Amino acid sequence: MGNILGSMAVFTEAFQQIDISEDKILTISSRIDFVHLFDGIPDSRMQGKVKYRLPELLFLVFLVKLRERTNCFIEIAAHIKINRRRYEKYGLIENGQCPSHDTIRRVMMIDGDALYQETINRFHAPLKATESSK
Repeated sequence: MGNILGSMAVFTEAFQQIDISEDKILTISSRIDFVHLFDGIPDSRMQGKVKYRLPELLFLVFLVKLRERTNCFIEIAAHIKINRRRYEKYGLIENGQCPSHDTIRRVMMIDGDALYQETINRFHAPLKATESSK
């Protein structure tokens, strides 16, 4: 079982190679609902205690890693909090409530291989097609 941070690093590196910005991803994702690409990832968290949906959390972490290139849970949580209005506009957080660094840490404990297998090809292909149609 792979580490999700390692899979997320591979994932963000693929997007950095096609030079697409976080803002462009947010714009495109709002049109074609990319966040649902993460729906197939198994969520091993205790479901009675879940406050944030896994697909939105994974998408937020992906966006922060794309922009900030950090693996620090505290920095990821701080970036989300600083940019909460932007993320709320796109439906990734609600009522300005941001996940804590502990929540992000728990999410990063899920199976990284599942993230890679479920999403990289489905996420990368539409963005690459968008970039090549310029």
